Amino acid sequence: DPHHSKYVEGAKAGDFLNSLTGENYGNAVYTISITFKNQWQAWRSREAGGGYGGTFSSAAAANEYIQTQEKPEDWEVIETHTHLLLLKDPETGQTESTPVMMDFTSSKLRVSRDWNSQITMKGGDRFAGLWKLSSVTATSKTGNSWMNVATEFVGWAQEEDYKAAEALYETQNQS
Repeated sequence: DPHHSKYVEGAKAGDFLNSLTGENYGNAVYTISITFKNQWQAWRSREAGGGYGGTFSSAAAANEYIQTQEKPEDWEVIETHTHLLLLKDPETGQTESTPVMMDFTSSKLRVSRDWNSQITMKGGDRFAGLWKLSSVTATSKTGNSWMNVATEFVGWAQEEDYKAAEALYETQNQS
């Protein structure tokens, strides 16, 4: 939305954007999946002023939080799949040193579930594969369309990428 305060100049529907840096990656990214979390987020409706309430490990915990709010009816719980990813530049072959998080909600939950299944079926470590995520147009039975994500296995990670991904995975799982 070019009228939104966080609009990135030149961005168009289907582009992958880094909401922290404003970087526009275009309509496809190459990535190594490090971790996955199934979470629930509490959001206040836009009509009630909008707002993020928090991320919770269960729907029950998110609903408990909502019940403590002044107007619980203004809030909703949204299931969210959060993927921690390392991005790889297809032109330079360089893997970004800083990971990114990508949230999948609503119609993208199916994509996330399918992707997780594909990762599992490949065998080995979650972070052993290189994947291409692309924007695709999806259309409902009623003719409404929206942007969704397609996943494609590109191949196995190169040794240095695998080692970087493994180190990141280990730091994420120290608890």
